[in-house]
Amino acid sequence: MQSYLWLLPFIACVNCVPFDLLKKEYLDYNYLEVGFIDLDPFAQTWVSVKTTTNLTGEPIVFISIPDVAAILNAPWYTGDSTLGIPPIVPKLRDQPTRNADGTYSFEFNLRTVNDSFCNSEWWVPIEVPAGVASLTVSWLVARRGVYSLVTNYTDETFNTNVVIDYGNITRASAAPQATNDNGNAIQFEYPTGCVDPSLVCTVMAAEDIPGFSRDPGSIQQLQTSNNEVDGQSMFLSVRAWQVKKRSIWLVLVPHDSVDPAYFEITTPEIIGFMVFPVGQRVVCTEGFAFETMTFNNVTHIPIPLDFRFTYDYAPGVFGMLGSVFSMVDSTTLSVYDRTATSAIFVTKEDQCVSEQVIHTTPEIVHVLIFGEVTNSDVVPQNCSASFTPPNQCLTVEVWK
Repeated sequence: MQSYLWLLPFIACVNCVPFDLLKKEYLDYNYLEVGFIDLDPFAQTWVSVKTTTNLTGEPIVFISIPDVAAILNAPWYTGDSTLGIPPIVPKLRDQPTRNADGTYSFEFNLRTVNDSFCNSEWWVPIEVPAGVASLTVSWLVARRGVYSLVTNYTDETFNTNVVIDYGNITRASAAPQATNDNGNAIQFEYPTGCVDPSLVCTVMAAEDIPGFSRDPGSIQQLQTSNNEVDGQSMFLSVRAWQVKKRSIWLVLVPHDSVDPAYFEITTPEIIGFMVFPVGQRVVCTEGFAFETMTFNNVTHIPIPLDFRFTYDYAPGVFGMLGSVFSMVDSTTLSVYDRTATSAIFVTKEDQCVSEQVIHTTPEIVHVLIFGEVTNSDVVPQNCSASFTPPNQCLTVEVWK
C-alpha cells in the first residue's frame, strides 16, 4: 500500500516577508527564481540560461526531473517507445557566473548512460537529427542560506526553515552500501547561527502528527562536471542516505559497471541541496505557487503524484531519491505524464550490466513542485522570488 507523508497545510501570512535567519534581516530582494526552458534531450550541447533578476549572494541551481513520456510520445522519437529509455540526469557544466547587470548565467544539459563503461547490448542510443527534438524542463536558482517564510522566530521544536547550501562530494568505492564509515555517504551539516552562533540550524515539519516522521525533505543538483568519461561529462546522480533535522547525507551514484574502479570518484564534485519541511503549500504574490511532499514505498511500479494545487499548466517537478535501501543497482527517479493536476513517477535502473530495469526495493522520494496558479483558496504571501513562465527565457547553445 502506498503511503504519503502529508503534513498540515502551510499557513499563509498576508504581511509576511521571508526572513534570513543567518543575517537576521527581512528580505527586500529576491533570493529565488524559477523558470522553464526547452532543450534537445539527446544533444551533446550545453544550454545557457540567464536569470532575469539580481540574485545577491551565492546562487545554487536545481534542474527539474525530465518528463520521460514527453520524449517517448514525441513525433521525433524514432525508438521503440514500449522499451522506454535509460535514466536521464541533468548536469551543470559549472557553478553560475555573475553578469555585469547582477544577474547570473549557468549552463546545463541532460545526460544518459551512453559511454564505453556501459554495455550497449540492451540499449542503443537513439540518433535524433539536430534541431528536431525538444523537451521542456524547469530550473530553480536559489541564494545560499537559511530562510523562514513565515516568521523570524525559530527554535528546536517549531520552525519552517529552508536550508540552501552546497559542499564537495566524492565516492570511495563500488561497495553496495552507504554508511558513515565506508566513505560512500557524505554528511553535510546545516549552517550554524539561526538560534545561536555555535548551534546548527534545524529543519523539520511545522506540526507534529502522531505516526508521521518530522524529518524534512530535500532536492539536490550537482553544480559541476569535474569528472569526464570518453571526453564527455560523466553520468552521475545523487541519492540521499538520510535527511535529518540537523544534517543530510548524500551518495554519489554513477551508472552500473562491471569495473569496480568506475565507482571510485575521487575528484570532488560540488553538490547543491535544498532541505525543506514536508507538507508546505504556498501561493506567492509573485504569481506562482509551490508545494512539498515525501513518498514512501516507491518502486518500479508507477505511483500517482496528485498535486494539491491545480496549476495553469504542467508545473516543474523537482525531486530525488531520499534513501539507499538498495544500492546493488544504479537507480534514478523518472517522471511521466505531467499535467496541470498530476504526474506519475517510478524508480528505474539502467541496463549497463543487466537487461532488467525494475527496482523492486521500496525507496523514499522527496518532491518540490513549482508552477503558476491563477486561482487558489490559499492566501498569497510575499515570497521574495521571481517566476519566468515557459517560452520567456533566452537560451544559447554552446558546443563542447
